[in-house]
Amino acid sequence: MIGSTTRTSRRLSQVCPHCKKTARIFHTSRKFIPEQTFQTDFRGTSKRFTDGINHNCFRPWKPNPSPKMETSKAYWEITHILECAHTFAFDSSHTPPKKYSTFDSRHKIIQLIDIADYIEFNFKSVCGEFEAWDFQQDGIQFAADSGFRCLIADEPGLGKTIQSSLIIHNTPKLRPVVVAVKSSIAYNWMRELEKWFSSEWTSSTIIRNGKQKLCPGFDVYIISMDLLGKNGMAEKISEVLKPKMLIVDEAHALKDPGSNRTKAVVKLCTLANIEHRIFLSGTPILNRADEYFTILNLIDPLNFPSETRFKIRWLDMDGKRIRPYLTEQFHDLISKYVIRRPKSLVNLPEQITSKVFYEIENEDIRAAYNHELDLISNFLRCGGTQASSNTLIGYIMKLRACTGRAKIPRILEMVEQFMDENDPSEKLAIGIEHDDVRDTLFLMSKEKGFNPLKISGEDSSFEKDQAALLFNDPSRRLLIINMKAGGEGMNLQMCSNTYLAERPWSYAKELQYISRFHRPGQKNTVYADIVIARGTMDEWIDEKITEKEKIFKQVVEGQSWDFNQGELRDLLEKAVSHRL
Repeated sequence: MIGSTTRTSRRLSQVCPHCKKTARIFHTSRKFIPEQTFQTDFRGTSKRFTDGINHNCFRPWKPNPSPKMETSKAYWEITHILECAHTFAFDSSHTPPKKYSTFDSRHKIIQLIDIADYIEFNFKSVCGEFEAWDFQQDGIQFAADSGFRCLIADEPGLGKTIQSSLIIHNTPKLRPVVVAVKSSIAYNWMRELEKWFSSEWTSSTIIRNGKQKLCPGFDVYIISMDLLGKNGMAEKISEVLKPKMLIVDEAHALKDPGSNRTKAVVKLCTLANIEHRIFLSGTPILNRADEYFTILNLIDPLNFPSETRFKIRWLDMDGKRIRPYLTEQFHDLISKYVIRRPKSLVNLPEQITSKVFYEIENEDIRAAYNHELDLISNFLRCGGTQASSNTLIGYIMKLRACTGRAKIPRILEMVEQFMDENDPSEKLAIGIEHDDVRDTLFLMSKEKGFNPLKISGEDSSFEKDQAALLFNDPSRRLLIINMKAGGEGMNLQMCSNTYLAERPWSYAKELQYISRFHRPGQKNTVYADIVIARGTMDEWIDEKITEKEKIFKQVVEGQSWDFNQGELRDLLEKAVSHRL
């Protein structure tokens, strides 16, 4: 297979099969063709290649001398655009002679690859006891049709890990595979791979730290995205392991093109020449539509070459959503490599989300909250309305933390009532945002004899995985979970009751958290109660989230909103005007 798909270096290292001049890959695209008459051709162009169409050819088009090829089989048509040099070599410090033109030439080379040489369709688990559901098999077929260069954006809980494990199982020629995940779900991936890919100890391993020696020979290497982003790790993996496919779980973590995670993924794809890239995310858009760009750029850099062009072409003025009149066109374009299925495909029990409003009665807590409001009021009066978004968020977080602590007595009452009134087999999970709320709830629950478990950001990936496994024990009925640390990738379907003691900022994160319980394997109705303190920042944020949900499904059914600076200021002003 020819060269890299990413335009990063000006060094020319390939040789064009047509003009025999040094060249490099400018772009590679794939198309799935089940049955068609093929013809390999090439063209040159004096214009920058922009849209897949050749313009103003400076050489006449000539058909390839090889005969047409007819087939009834399925093929990948892989189109490489080569950027060719001229016969006279010169460096940037030397002015070329006038007889040499400085524009670049392009040649289009088409390869045809029989998919049957790459894929073995088997949708059963290693033991043969389980088989992928029909929609999961369709997802695997979609990935194959896209050349294993796609985004699987099924709603949380529909088995994206299972589909990925079976993709690895069915493509022996595309191994070794690097799987980049959040550290909290690395061991969950190991268990799924053992179930659906291979139980052999040589089949998969976890890269735990930067000092670990990388050993070639494994089929799958699991690594946390944070570790991949450390200096030299992408280079080491590329040089030693030579991966042929990359799978990125919870790909919405790549929303920032400037983050170390994103840079590391791009670097690994470039250095290791990885053409097969599969991204998984139940909520590809967390806050804004422009967060979609990084994934689309890694899948299809031709149509999404730069973030600036993406915003100008597709987004409205504030960059939050796709322009309404372009929505259908945008979905048609990305439908070739983005697939999303709803939970309605699976016969899951009902999910009931309700809000529990709580009146803060403790005078000390009310006084502490009002004291924070006084400080914020002084800040706003003294020119704080012109403050940055980060400053405004800081004040809101103080109010949220104060509100979270204020709800602890009510949460404990609800837990005690749940334990007394429900069957001993019923389990309960409490989702929180702040560490001090988590620790206080954990200690007070322990004093009351509830024998709680907890999952937090300070825990290692192994400790988080062990806490989730211990929650299966009938004697462990209570789990206190940090929604940021355990709200993604974990399987908690043994529990059907959860209290959201503190609501996340993003509705997408809330959906991810609830989907830890409402997923295949759940046998009972899932009850999610959001606890809201009346007259506090809780209530105002709840109103905003409810208002913003109206545009929830616009971009691949993802979240397409955030709090802008004006909305943050409105939240603070509303909170100041409602003292407890």
